[in-house]
Amino acid sequence: MTFNIRGAYHMDGRNVWLRRRGNNVRTNRDASPDQIRFHELQRGNLRAYERGRPFYRRLLGPAYENRRPHSYNAIFWDPGR
Repeated sequence: MTFNIRGAYHMDGRNVWLRRRGNNVRTNRDASPDQIRFHELQRGNLRAYERGRPFYRRLLGPAYENRRPHSYNAIFWDPGR
């Protein structure tokens, strides 16, 4: 499963991460993928997925963006599969 989640700190009006977070994590949980690949993962997204999918292992790619908050291309995977 792949998500371009647009980070956690963009000011997106009605689509701000705090409003999308629950649905995003719930959609992922319901799909129960072997792997999740993220584009634009930021610390706020990471915290939500660490709580929502605590048994998944993760690997963050190199930080990008010229200033904080940095973003990461990341992979989460279910080690039991």
